[in-house]
Amino acid sequence: MMIRFAQVLCLAGIMIASSLTSFAFEVQPMRHSIFPSNGQTTGLLTVRNTRSESLPVELIVEKRVFGEDSVQTLVPADDDFVIFPFQALIEPGATQAFRFQYIGDPTVVEESAYTIHVREVPVDLEGDFTGLRYVYSFGVVVYLEDRQAESQLSVSDVSRNDSVLSVSIENSGRSFARLSNDRISLTQGDQVIDLEGESLMSIIDQSVIPPNNKMPITLNLTNLDLAPGEISVSLRETPD
Repeated sequence: MMIRFAQVLCLAGIMIASSLTSFAFEVQPMRHSIFPSNGQTTGLLTVRNTRSESLPVELIVEKRVFGEDSVQTLVPADDDFVIFPFQALIEPGATQAFRFQYIGDPTVVEESAYTIHVREVPVDLEGDFTGLRYVYSFGVVVYLEDRQAESQLSVSDVSRNDSVLSVSIENSGRSFARLSNDRISLTQGDQVIDLEGESLMSIIDQSVIPPNNKMPITLNLTNLDLAPGEISVSLRETPD
């Protein structure tokens, strides 16, 4: 028997999926926010089995640790959460609820993020199976937030290479910054192009900047009416 894993990184998390078949189950919601300093430490997610056979799943927690330039590493963090149940066998067409509770340090010096992986558990297949079996996993993002924390963005290190604009954005605040709420303005001579919402998300490669870190982002200028040459960049931040 051969098991092949195909991984796809998502904005709300990680999914493992095959492009040859439809998703084997559904997970909702894909993003949670909890506020330990306010006593809000629990959350609920649901898994619906959309296949015609039973679905065994397990839930595993990893913390997102951000290094230089927001490079992300996932480290085991099962000791920071209690999940009930952490394993389940979901019947065809049925929905299973999973409750999670953060039991780590309630003091949020700066906001952090975790991923709860909802993973299908591979099972032995009967007979001499020699084909491919696709194992699915959804990553649910859990943010540890502080209602008093704010992000604080600034722009630096702007450079252009043909139709690609490289920008370094620094977040000196204690909260995650989400560029989907903000406006980036590109100025070239008397011309100003404002990018926000869908127009910004369609040309940007990263949208979430962790606290007290900086992130290099790239903007695709292909469909923008800009002449060759230098471009100045400014940013208007809108609080979440």
